[in-house]
Amino acid sequence: NELWSASYQGDWTTDEDFRSVQQELRRRERIPLLEWPWDRHWTIIDLGVDYDLQLIEQYGQVFKNELPQDRLPTWRRLLEAKSPNFRIVVAMERDYSNNTPKIMGGLTFEYFDKVNCGFLSYMCTKKENTLKMGNMLVDYAVSILEQSARGKGHLAGCNSIFLETKTIHPDPSQQKELATTHETLLELGFRLVDTDYVQPPAAANGEKAKNLSLTSLLTPRTPSIPHEEGGYVYHFLPSRLVMSFLTALWSTQYNRLGIYSNVFESDSDFMKMTDQVRRRAKIPLFSTPWERSWTAIYMREDFDMDMLKTFHSAIPDKDELEPLEHWVRMLTPEGKEDPRIEDLHILLAIKYLSTPKPDIIGGLVFEYFPIANCGFLTYMMVPSGAESQ
Repeated sequence: NELWSASYQGDWTTDEDFRSVQQELRRRERIPLLEWPWDRHWTIIDLGVDYDLQLIEQYGQVFKNELPQDRLPTWRRLLEAKSPNFRIVVAMERDYSNNTPKIMGGLTFEYFDKVNCGFLSYMCTKKENTLKMGNMLVDYAVSILEQSARGKGHLAGCNSIFLETKTIHPDPSQQKELATTHETLLELGFRLVDTDYVQPPAAANGEKAKNLSLTSLLTPRTPSIPHEEGGYVYHFLPSRLVMSFLTALWSTQYNRLGIYSNVFESDSDFMKMTDQVRRRAKIPLFSTPWERSWTAIYMREDFDMDMLKTFHSAIPDKDELEPLEHWVRMLTPEGKEDPRIEDLHILLAIKYLSTPKPDIIGGLVFEYFPIANCGFLTYMMVPSGAESQ
C-alpha cells in the first residue's frame, strides 16, 4: 500500500493491477519465500491453511477427468474441519483479462502419523508445465510432510513418502502420455514399489481402483545396498513398513466411511496385496518401466516351503531333477554358509489370480560354484507364449 501510495497519482486503489495483486495476497495468511528459479508465473495456494470453497470447486472442474469426483465431498469436509494431516495445494495463475484465478495444477497429500509416512494421492498439472510445476508441488508437499513428522518427534523426517499413479490406462491412445508421466515422476525422485496396489473404495461397497501403482520417493533415509561394480544401487523398503502403511491407508479410509472395525482385512484385494508384501523381507524399488504383471520371490532370502514344493513338482523333466530335500538343505542357513557346496539360487515369478494365494507362473534355478568361479543356469520354467518376456 505504501509503495503504491507514494508513486501513484490519483486513486491507486482502483487500479486493476493493484487490485489483482491485493486479491492474490489476501488468499493466503503466509506468503512463501521461494528459492531459485524465480520465473514461476503461478502461485501456490495451500487450501489446508487458506480454505477457499470456490477454488476447491474450480479445481475439481478443471481436472474433472483426473480427479475422483466421488472423493471430493470427503476432501471438502476434511479441509473445512481443518484436519491437520490432510492438505490440497493448487497452483493458480492470474488471468488478467478478467481478474479471475486460473487453476494450472494441484496436489493432494496426507500425513499418517501412526506409521510416520506421507502419501501423495493425486497430482494434476497442465501438460506444458508438468515437470517444473510437479517439482514445485512435490517440494512443497515434502516440506510440509517432513515438518509434520518432526512435529510428532521424528526428527529425521518421514519413514517414507508414497505416491500413487496410474499404471494401466483403459484408452490405448493414452499409453504414451502415461509413460511420459512415469518418466516425470522418475525425474522427481519416485521409484516403483514392487507390489500390487489397490486403492481403498471411496464409498461403502464402492468400486476399488485397480489400475494404479504405488511409488516411493527416494530420500537419504531410503535403505539401499550398493553394488561393487557399475555403481548400481539397489533401493528397497522394509516389508513391515509397506505393510504398516497399507493397513493405515485402508483403515483411515474405512473410518472416514463410518466403518470402525477391521472389516477391510477380509477384503480379497487387500488380502492379496498384503500377502504379497509379507512374503518378502525387502520390497524392491524400481525405475521405469512401471508396468508389472508379476512379482519375483527370491527363495534364498524369502524362503517358503509350500511354494518351493509347488515349483519343484511343476518342473517337467523329473529324470534330471535333484530331490527336493537337496534344494531345501542348500537353502537352509547352514547350507548357505557351507563353503564345500555350491550356492543355490531360486527365483520364482508369482501372480495373484482368483484367490488371495499366489500362483507360480515361472521360475529360474541357478547355481554358483565358488571353486571354479562359474555360474550355471539349470532350470527355467515360463508359461506358454511368455518366452520372449
